[in-house]
Amino acid sequence: MVTTNYIGPILESPELMKQIGAFSFHTYGEESVGPQVDRVSRSQYPHTRVWLTEYGDLSDRDKSFENEWKNQSLKSAQRALRALNQGATVALFWDAFDNLELCEMRPSFYGLMRNDDHHFSPKKRYFATKQLFHFVRPGARRIAASSDASGLIASAFLDGSTNSLVVVGVKQGGPGQVQITFPGTKQAPAIWEFYQTTRTLDCRQTGTFAAINGAVQLELPDEVVFTLVGKARNP
Repeated sequence: MVTTNYIGPILESPELMKQIGAFSFHTYGEESVGPQVDRVSRSQYPHTRVWLTEYGDLSDRDKSFENEWKNQSLKSAQRALRALNQGATVALFWDAFDNLELCEMRPSFYGLMRNDDHHFSPKKRYFATKQLFHFVRPGARRIAASSDASGLIASAFLDGSTNSLVVVGVKQGGPGQVQITFPGTKQAPAIWEFYQTTRTLDCRQTGTFAAINGAVQLELPDEVVFTLVGKARNP
């Protein structure tokens, strides 16, 4: 279980903590790393990193489109954003491509890419994951984000190297019209690029929006993984 207190005894040992650079966890369910982040923050080593080094979905042998979309794409993307919002500083999708599963000694289909005799092609989950991995670059810093819309989870990031803001979200149900508001309107981007992965779109830019008083109004389909990218204005 990702929430089991594996790390408490380690955090109580100065000798062991000399060897620890980060704690890593896996999750394929609804629970995530929040309790572990809390344990670290209340310890003598509050700056120790917590990583999510495996996430995805375990229903790999169901090759139906509904499983590919609902579980491997939507739910997996939710797991990544949930972990990041709870304090994980790394999220790694399992797996890069279909291969031999050594634990069960069988062909596995967890990959972002199909592997047809070493010819690789992207699955729908690849494009859902791209909404996060392509736009949130290494070194970007997560900033606070919250949602009061049912069925919507979102994470926000500031990329100092490009002076840009990135918002990644997953919507599954809830209202079709969503307003995203950015406090500190003087620094918030005036123009936002909008990208979507849906049942029929694969990480495609579908619009450019002007912010009005720091807010952007979006019409979202019932199920979508989306990204907003805007260049922050100088203070």
